[in-house]
Amino acid sequence: MTPAFLRSRRGGLRKIGSWGFFAAAVTAWIAPVPIGLALLGVSRLLSPEPALLVGLAGMAMLVAPMWSWVGLALGLPAAAGLLAVGWFGWIPALVTGALSALVAAEAIGGMGSAPALAVGLPAAAAFRAVLAAIRPEAFG
Repeated sequence: MTPAFLRSRRGGLRKIGSWGFFAAAVTAWIAPVPIGLALLGVSRLLSPEPALLVGLAGMAMLVAPMWSWVGLALGLPAAAGLLAVGWFGWIPALVTGALSALVAAEAIGGMGSAPALAVGLPAAAAFRAVLAAIRPEAFG
């Protein structure tokens, strides 16, 4: 028996459906915006040096969807295929997010691997978590 952190249930894509898959993708894509807004709000309450760091993190989260769609466009077909065959546990989801983020960063140019991974890994985790919340039976 393969551990759950590697596998999902076979036919998971069918169980989730196209609307569930789309909703999870949009959620993972847009999720950084409210987090960025919250960080910007918190930065106003801090002293100057921490406020600058928190504010920069907030701005990065706020604009992340402008570029992260490229990684999503690359990673979603792989995620769909892995879901269909039952190999979309947490580790394959994170590897898919990391690889698609790195390829997207290279395609866009000018972005290093650390910022790409800082966006790609949480987006992949959010996508996987939303899918599991929508249809837990697809992950069992």
